[in-house]
Amino acid sequence: MPQVLTAYGLLTGQVLWLTEDSAWSPRIRDARVSDSDADMAEMEAAGKAAHAAHEVFDIYRVDIAAEPGPPRPIKMRERIRALGPTIHPGFGPQAEEHGAD
Repeated sequence: MPQVLTAYGLLTGQVLWLTEDSAWSPRIRDARVSDSDADMAEMEAAGKAAHAAHEVFDIYRVDIAAEPGPPRPIKMRERIRALGPTIHPGFGPQAEEHGAD
Protein backbone atom coordinates (compact mmCIF):
# COMPACT_ATOMS: atom_id res chain seq x y z
CA MET A 1 0.00 0.00 0.00
CA PRO A 2 1.42 3.43 -0.86
CA GLN A 3 2.36 5.65 2.05
CA VAL A 4 3.61 9.15 2.84
CA LEU A 5 5.45 10.40 5.91
CA THR A 6 3.98 13.10 8.11
CA ALA A 7 5.05 15.05 11.18
CA TYR A 8 4.36 18.26 13.03
CA GLY A 9 6.62 21.31 12.77
CA LEU A 10 8.41 21.75 16.10
CA LEU A 11 8.13 25.55 16.17
CA THR A 12 4.68 25.90 14.61
CA GLY A 13 2.85 22.65 15.35
CA GLN A 14 1.78 22.70 11.69
CA VAL A 15 1.06 19.40 9.94
CA LEU A 16 3.91 18.69 7.51
CA TRP A 17 4.59 16.12 4.80
CA LEU A 18 8.02 14.84 3.69
CA THR A 19 8.77 15.83 0.09
CA GLU A 20 10.89 14.26 -2.67
CA ASP A 21 13.89 16.39 -1.66
CA SER A 22 13.53 15.46 2.05
CA ALA A 23 12.13 18.89 2.93
CA TRP A 24 8.81 19.39 4.74
CA SER A 25 5.73 20.91 3.15
CA PRO A 26 2.37 21.87 4.68
CA ARG A 27 0.67 20.60 1.49
CA ILE A 28 0.10 16.87 1.07
CA ARG A 29 0.18 17.29 -2.71
CA ASP A 30 3.95 17.91 -2.31
CA ALA A 31 4.47 14.66 -0.37
CA ARG A 32 6.84 11.96 -1.54
CA VAL A 33 4.89 8.74 -2.09
CA SER A 34 6.48 5.40 -1.22
CA ASP A 35 5.31 1.95 -2.22
CA SER A 36 8.32 -0.03 -1.02
CA ASP A 37 9.84 -0.84 2.36
CA ALA A 38 13.30 0.29 1.20
CA ASP A 39 12.01 3.68 0.06
CA MET A 40 10.02 4.14 3.25
CA ALA A 41 13.10 3.28 5.33
CA GLU A 42 14.98 6.05 3.51
CA MET A 43 12.12 8.46 4.17
CA GLU A 44 11.99 7.52 7.86
CA ALA A 45 15.75 8.08 8.13
CA ALA A 46 15.20 11.60 6.75
CA GLY A 47 12.41 12.08 9.30
CA LYS A 48 14.64 10.92 12.17
CA ALA A 49 17.36 13.32 11.03
CA ALA A 50 14.85 16.20 10.99
CA HIS A 51 13.68 15.17 14.47
CA ALA A 52 17.28 15.10 15.73
CA ALA A 53 17.75 18.59 14.24
CA HIS A 54 14.69 19.77 16.24
CA GLU A 55 12.66 20.54 13.11
CA VAL A 56 9.74 18.10 13.51
CA PHE A 57 8.14 15.71 16.00
CA ASP A 58 5.60 12.86 16.03
CA ILE A 59 6.72 11.37 12.71
CA TYR A 60 4.66 8.52 11.29
CA ARG A 61 3.49 6.79 8.11
CA VAL A 62 0.13 7.50 6.51
CA ASP A 63 -1.57 5.03 4.15
CA ILE A 64 -2.85 6.66 0.99
CA ALA A 65 -5.20 5.51 -1.74
CA ALA A 66 -3.57 3.85 -4.74
CA GLU A 67 -5.04 6.17 -7.34
CA PRO A 68 -3.79 8.84 -9.74
CA GLY A 69 -3.55 12.42 -8.56
CA PRO A 70 -2.31 13.94 -5.33
CA PRO A 71 -1.97 11.68 -2.30
CA ARG A 72 -5.29 11.06 -0.54
CA PRO A 73 -5.16 9.53 2.94
CA ILE A 74 -7.40 6.53 3.51
CA LYS A 75 -8.31 7.32 7.13
CA MET A 76 -10.61 10.25 7.86
CA ARG A 77 -8.34 11.57 10.64
CA GLU A 78 -5.49 11.92 8.16
CA ARG A 79 -7.72 13.53 5.53
CA ILE A 80 -8.66 16.18 8.08
CA ARG A 81 -4.99 16.70 8.99
CA ALA A 82 -4.14 17.05 5.29
CA LEU A 83 -6.86 19.64 4.67
CA GLY A 84 -6.28 21.73 7.77
CA PRO A 85 -8.79 23.30 10.15
CA THR A 86 -12.36 22.13 9.73
CA ILE A 87 -13.86 25.45 10.78
CA HIS A 88 -13.74 27.19 7.40
CA PRO A 89 -12.28 26.39 3.95
CA GLY A 90 -10.63 29.83 3.90
CA PHE A 91 -8.14 28.81 6.60
CA GLY A 92 -5.22 26.40 6.54
CA PRO A 93 -3.53 24.74 3.56
CA GLN A 94 -6.87 24.06 1.86
CA ALA A 95 -7.39 27.82 1.45
CA GLU A 96 -5.06 27.73 -1.55
CA GLU A 97 -7.29 25.10 -3.15
CA HIS A 98 -10.34 27.35 -2.72
CA GLY A 99 -8.62 30.48 -4.06
CA ALA A 100 -8.41 32.32 -0.74
CA ASP A 101 -4.79 33.50 -1.00
